[in-house]
Formats: sequence, structure tokens, C-alpha cells
Amino acid sequence: MNTVALKTISGEKSRRSTAVHLARRLFDVVGTWHRRRQSVSALMALDDHTLKDIGLHRSEILSAVYHPRG
Repeated sequence: MNTVALKTISGEKSRRSTAVHLARRLFDVVGTWHRRRQSVSALMALDDHTLKDIGLHRSEILSAVYHPRG
């Protein structure tokens, strides 16, 4: 195999690797978004007394889900 063929194969593998990485990243981002939306929905379904018991006010739900304290 000559050098040009090796560079072409290497370039194809690199592009494929990049495409796989991007697809995995997209899958992770969508999964995270979906889990957060489920959490928001579950917390919004709770009554105010239950939210108070867990230390949240209804106005803090989005912040608690999207920016959790460490």
C-alpha cells in the first residue's frame, strides 16, 4: 500500500471517529435534557407542603434541577 492510500484510510478513520464522538455527545446531551425535564415535571407535580419538606419553593425548581448545589 502506498503512502497516499494510507493517508486516505487514516483520514477516513479520523472522520468516522469524529462522527461517532459527535453522535455520542449528542445522545448524552439529549439524555441529560430529558432527565432534567422529567425531574422538573415530577417536582412540579408535588404539592407545596411536600416541596417545603424537601427544602424547595416552587420558584426554585428550575434552578435546583439545572444548577444543583455541589
